[in-house]
Amino acid sequence: MASSDLEWGAQISKYARELDLACLKVNEHLPPLGPDPTDRFEQTLPTTLLIREVYVKIYEYVKKTFLKGDFDAGRGLVVLGQPGIGKTAFLYYALVRALRDRIPVIWCRAEERSAWLQFDIEGKVTPYEASRRVRRLSFFDQCPPSSTSFDDPGYIVQATSPQRARYKDWAKQSVARYWVMENWSTEEVEQEAKHRKIDTSNESKTEWKNAYTPQEAFKVIGPSARHCFTSTPKVMQDAVADFGLEVIIGGLLGSEKNFELIVRLLTGCQLTDDVYPSGFHQIFFVKHVKSDNLPTRRDHLLYEITTPAHRKIVREKILETHMEMEVTTARLFTSCPSVAGYSYEAFAQRAFSHGTEPITIYCNSVPQLVT
Repeated sequence: MASSDLEWGAQISKYARELDLACLKVNEHLPPLGPDPTDRFEQTLPTTLLIREVYVKIYEYVKKTFLKGDFDAGRGLVVLGQPGIGKTAFLYYALVRALRDRIPVIWCRAEERSAWLQFDIEGKVTPYEASRRVRRLSFFDQCPPSSTSFDDPGYIVQATSPQRARYKDWAKQSVARYWVMENWSTEEVEQEAKHRKIDTSNESKTEWKNAYTPQEAFKVIGPSARHCFTSTPKVMQDAVADFGLEVIIGGLLGSEKNFELIVRLLTGCQLTDDVYPSGFHQIFFVKHVKSDNLPTRRDHLLYEITTPAHRKIVREKILETHMEMEVTTARLFTSCPSVAGYSYEAFAQRAFSHGTEPITIYCNSVPQLVT
């Protein structure tokens, strides 16, 4: 494969067989990873991989920091991102790039925390020796590095969803930096859909028959690659109903505990460990903040509600708040005026249309007309 095949926008096809992991000899008795002895490393590789621009940026930073050996910038990097955004795909890409750059690598996939693969500079699998201090890159998918890897003189990269319990201990000990992965763009979804040649017509003989295209799903449910490229049939011919947005958002905001969590989130509070309720990341998307100083020293995250469908339903759910709760709810959102406005709007609508008590207005001074 030419060097250009690992540039942004490229598609790696038949990944396990044709790429051969840049000198990794897949026919050299790889150790089994799991209960099935046939479950070998090459069988876990994706068949296709869209190389996103953010993959290139992150790897170039990792490589530069590792080769420079200047760990004032920390001895590791936590790559945070929305569930289903492609964090594992990034690690596959980074592995291939590292092997091509003749950098020793330790690889640990999410399903097998205890099974580490170690690659030498030739790309061959070698037995892992914890006592052997070798400068190398260590890639961890979801699972946090073990205490053994803290003493390794190399550089750690963990790609994980934003749950602090997964990374806070090792990141603090290693003074790691944080990189929030950008969500998928419209162009990337279109490019991936074009490559897959998805057929959603009634004549299709695939799972995509009469289903929403990835582009249609992207507009309704947001930039989650995993959900966009999972076929959803057009049963009701109503995207909101077919994707179950009412149910998801209703369940998320219907609980008093969850509602308090959302209030804390929208008013700028940092969420604590593992407090994300079911459906949270289907509505709220981790926001990448553009900066010249990436990665950052802190893992403070920003979330956004990305699609009009999500915003509309969230607004309607706030409007459904009980009358006696509306003013209190609005006050909770004083630091988030756009949300507070929804509550005040609901309160005003009900007061003027259904209220039985007289409306008293208190003025501290006589209004002045500006001419």
